[in-house]
Amino acid sequence: MNKQPERTAQTRRFIIDAFWAVANSQAIEKITVSAVAKKAGINRGTFYMYFEDINHLINTIQGDMINDLQTRIKSVVPNGLKDIHTVTRKFVETFTLYDDKLFILLKRNGGTDFLHKVQENAAVMFKEIFDAETDYPNAEYVVAYSSSAFIGLITYWHTTGRRISLDELAALMHGIITKGVLYFAFESHT
Repeated sequence: MNKQPERTAQTRRFIIDAFWAVANSQAIEKITVSAVAKKAGINRGTFYMYFEDINHLINTIQGDMINDLQTRIKSVVPNGLKDIHTVTRKFVETFTLYDDKLFILLKRNGGTDFLHKVQENAAVMFKEIFDAETDYPNAEYVVAYSSSAFIGLITYWHTTGRRISLDELAALMHGIITKGVLYFAFESHT
């Protein structure tokens, strides 16, 4: 039995885990290959067998997160949006699985790098979830608005200490999606 693929996957996992450990203690922009390699217990040469540089490692991590999000969302909406609350909860739940890791990536360059990647991939999910064409006029603006609002809400929830439960957050997001922001403004005054 060839253990090389297992060893390769394990080393890759050590590098990614080491990156997160280093990222928890210093700014992501200051992380070096040497620091990650040292934390992973490997030499720099081994790091370069898996990743070109730190940016390649970050891009890989971001891609993995986005792919996971797409897979999870597709699993709850095989037939379109019959239960938007379930879909909304799955979005929130999926992003919270990454917990602080997500927010480390969002801090990088003000979060624009990761947010842009989410927006690029959101068009595909948008089309599949809503069973709609995304080539209608200004579709990219709807996708940009939706993904920015979603990330903003999740980020605010996280940075303010998660003062409401995951279910309350999903219900709030569901309400905003289905009723709009103005509904909440006027509802509180009636």
